[in-house]
Amino acid sequence: MTADRPTPAQIAKLIRADLKAAQADGALDEALRFSVRTETFAGGSSIDVTVKGYTGETHPAEYLDWQKSGTPGLPPTGWKTPEVDAMTAAVKKICTGRIEAARRRIHNSVCLEQTGGAVYA
Repeated sequence: MTADRPTPAQIAKLIRADLKAAQADGALDEALRFSVRTETFAGGSSIDVTVKGYTGETHPAEYLDWQKSGTPGLPPTGWKTPEVDAMTAAVKKICTGRIEAARRRIHNSVCLEQTGGAVYA
């Protein structure tokens, strides 16, 4: 790391600390667990956050009905519940803030992992 260019691993460490602080402040549910992983490859790097322990509904009933019907086209409502949208947006904001503060161009993603599958944000 140079003084102004922390590595993806160093940024991931800061993200982990920010997520724990957000839980302590009540901004994120304390029951959630986070996995923050980095990958460096030719041409760039990525930081991926997986959220585990979310027990609420992830999809609105209207979306699930539309999905079961097999109707082509776009769903009639959003595909994530407002709670999932808010939680994943808060996590994404923490990640993006740290990456931008480090003045790095790093891809980042947030994945909500549940027993029935994953919801990407």
